[in-house]
Amino acid sequence: MNQNFRNFLSHNRKVIIYGTGVIFAGLFLGCIAVFTYFGMRLLLPGGDALDWGTQDKPLPQEASELREAFYGENDGRTVCGDQREMYFVAAAIDYRGDDYLYGLADVVRLVRVDFTVPQANVITLPRSLLVNVPTDRIRAENPVLLNQSYFFGTPGMQYYSGSGYGAGSLAETIHYNFGIPADHYLVVDFQGFMQLVDALGGIEVDLPEAVDDMPRSFFPAGKQVLNGEQALQLARIRQKYSDTDRMNNQTIILRGIFNKLRDPAIVLQLPQLVSTLQDSVVTDVSVNEIQSLLCVFQKMDQEQVYYAMPPQDVITTDWVFIPSLQQEMEVLQWGEPFKTWLYQSLWSRE
Repeated sequence: MNQNFRNFLSHNRKVIIYGTGVIFAGLFLGCIAVFTYFGMRLLLPGGDALDWGTQDKPLPQEASELREAFYGENDGRTVCGDQREMYFVAAAIDYRGDDYLYGLADVVRLVRVDFTVPQANVITLPRSLLVNVPTDRIRAENPVLLNQSYFFGTPGMQYYSGSGYGAGSLAETIHYNFGIPADHYLVVDFQGFMQLVDALGGIEVDLPEAVDDMPRSFFPAGKQVLNGEQALQLARIRQKYSDTDRMNNQTIILRGIFNKLRDPAIVLQLPQLVSTLQDSVVTDVSVNEIQSLLCVFQKMDQEQVYYAMPPQDVITTDWVFIPSLQQEMEVLQWGEPFKTWLYQSLWSRE
């Protein structure tokens, strides 16, 4: 395993370095929205359902109390479907092949979709979080980086005994460490983002100030229409700018995607959208659940999508020996304050 993993890293180092942050929560929501608009008509095939009984796994006490406080006097009545909320693990992988044989989860998001408000909470989980895997289900020596937990479950590695391959392994690792059980997963590759934007005919963004990434790219302040490659460049920019700046750019791109998807004319203009994305997206969402998601996203405004990134006071940088890599790696350590932040972010209205 160690040699396989090191070989993969050495052959894909450039992809890993430049891929970080390219696919983000907006792509997850955009893809879900695409499936809800078109999936029922085209009956897309999906991935294997998770097999580790998420519905039987209670939330940690702190999370359960926050959830109860969030709903308060709510009688549980939903605006769509009969499920009050749904949890997703969304991952963007760095693998460029079309068979999902390998791949590290370069971007990880935990998403809660609420069918009573409605709203969506999108939580960033840094890929370098130091975690442990359930060794009775994932054949790896602890500790590991969060993004490795996807890799161990890929068809090329097959170190995960459950279903869903890498996505299932990642979802189970998140539950093992943080106690949040995922109902479903969605995995995209790095081509999916550009394909989505191009299939939409481009997206309009409104930048509050110019973004200068010369000599690679330059984006003036104000409204402009971006194609897939340009949107990817804007989402990717990191030199000269902070992580917060980059996430703000990504949120602006998300709004552009959402605005385009909410245009009824897009249905007539792009009936081939799902088939375009079919090789870039894997999910286990069922037909009935697609119906509920279609309904709830039609009722959801941009202001009802909440984003959260861990603040610096709940994570610390450290160097730790990672057995599967046989070397020390820079990691993010976390503890109870991180879990409290995570639970609060999942059931927040701000």
